[in-house]
Amino acid sequence: MKTKIFVITLSVLTFLSSLGWASELEKDELNEVVAFAKTLGVYDCYDFEDAYRHPEMNQVYTVGEHSIYNIVCILGASNFGTVWFQRLGQGPLKPIYFAKPILSSSRVVGLETVNELATTSFDPETTEISNHEKWAGHGDQSEGGTWKFEDGRFVLKEYHVDTVADQQVNPITVFGGE
Repeated sequence: MKTKIFVITLSVLTFLSSLGWASELEKDELNEVVAFAKTLGVYDCYDFEDAYRHPEMNQVYTVGEHSIYNIVCILGASNFGTVWFQRLGQGPLKPIYFAKPILSSSRVVGLETVNELATTSFDPETTEISNHEKWAGHGDQSEGGTWKFEDGRFVLKEYHVDTVADQQVNPITVFGGE
């Protein structure tokens, strides 16, 4: 199953790259982003070993004058963790942090900021990052959200959760931005 997910992910990334919306990072560009990430001291990415093992999964997207970097943090059996960075023009790299609901019994009790998302994708047409984090291997229990790039930052638009172990994917929306 892990191999199948990896092959599907590579197929999607290859398709997007062929459209010109995404491109794989060059080795020196990956080195620069990883070196910057390490200076921050907040990422638990095992020295970014998976980013170097699977360079085809590291992408850079162009949104206006912004470069948006998606770097593999860690690959797991059901999910892959990613960290995100941005740069305006030729300016300095900046980490991207995401607002995420804090849940208690499937209801929102607050918000937190996270620097890593599981199993993400970026849609260059809508400028949105989406994620779907499986709690169990088959994905019937999960959570995820959508963040839209607005005015140089990613804004949480929607968050969903599926807490029922019923072999069906049927999430409920617990946060809706606009």
